[in-house]
Amino acid sequence: MFEWLQCYLCTESFMKLQTELSSGKDGFIAREDSQVYHCHTLAQVYIECFVLKKFAKLVDNAPLEGNLKAITDKLCTLYGLSRAERHVSTLYQGGYFTQPGDVRLLRTSLLHCIHLLKDEVVTLVDALAPPDNILKAPIGLSDGEPYKNLFQSMVTHPKSMERPYWWEEVTANPSLGSRHDRIVKAKL
Repeated sequence: MFEWLQCYLCTESFMKLQTELSSGKDGFIAREDSQVYHCHTLAQVYIECFVLKKFAKLVDNAPLEGNLKAITDKLCTLYGLSRAERHVSTLYQGGYFTQPGDVRLLRTSLLHCIHLLKDEVVTLVDALAPPDNILKAPIGLSDGEPYKNLFQSMVTHPKSMERPYWWEEVTANPSLGSRHDRIVKAKL
């Protein structure tokens, strides 16, 4: 799919550049006008395809044991599906996708892959082993006490035990025609 997308965008970019040049624009302006939807997207697709191929090759050749091989394979699939989903409009425009079911299948596969990886999040975080200060998630700290950490972060956050600045506006019971009533009506 990505190779087809590269070929399609390369052809479209070339045709757009030729159209711009034949309309009398100088080379700089013609290239500038062809970059927005054509060359820029082509560059993105090229890099995404390159990364996907390298990722797949590394997953295939990596000496991973047990569950990690299956997880990295799912990650590679997730990356490919998510990148393809970004280019659905171009895939339709070029004729690669012709039925609404094509996009439905792509998105269903993407959601299925996410659901498969959902149970592996802890394994992924453990494999990457980012320090707690980088992760910055009270429920993801390595001490194994997510609820205690969540409660502690809520209690120790500045101003967490104070009322919000707009508290009085919400709880006030103004009489009709009072200054407060006019202010509230003016804000609406």
